[in-house]
Amino acid sequence: MAAVHLIKEHLSELHPENADLFEKNAKFYTTELAELHQWIKTQINTVPEPQRILITGHNAFLHYGAAYGLRNLGSLNPNMSTAHISPDPKHLSELASAARQAKVPALFPEVGHSPKLIKALAREAGINVAPALTVGNLGPEQGETGTYLGLMQLNTEIIVTALGGKTAEAHEDHKHDHDHEHDHKH
Repeated sequence: MAAVHLIKEHLSELHPENADLFEKNAKFYTTELAELHQWIKTQINTVPEPQRILITGHNAFLHYGAAYGLRNLGSLNPNMSTAHISPDPKHLSELASAARQAKVPALFPEVGHSPKLIKALAREAGINVAPALTVGNLGPEQGETGTYLGLMQLNTEIIVTALGGKTAEAHEDHKHDHDHEHDHKH
């Protein structure tokens, strides 16, 4: 929402003749984001509290977890790098032990990253592997997950289901792209 506001402000400075259009679209999209935020919180709340634990390939979901009350038990790559760095065996063993002790329901691979290490951790800890989460692949070629709204909804459905919760149908607005008003001059 903060980014939408900044983008609207800068676009309005660059193209003041379209300021009303930018304001209208920003308000519309901010409303969609607020509705999505509430929807995600409601879905996460269907997961039993002790099962609200996230283990992923790297720490891309730290902010998501903090925003929606998921405890981050760790990741295969504890820094924020997306590089394919193999964790040392001690880290893998400690993470498996922590996952077993916490009775983590599932581990989460990520689209575009090799699932080998997550699968190895799952075997060692005796834990299921969930469908892959989408981290940042946006664009029309990605279909319904090609928008931020679609990506957040799909990831939430995967996380909630794998952790033992149940997702309700999202608001129809979040399932399809909108034809916002466009002015090709901007």
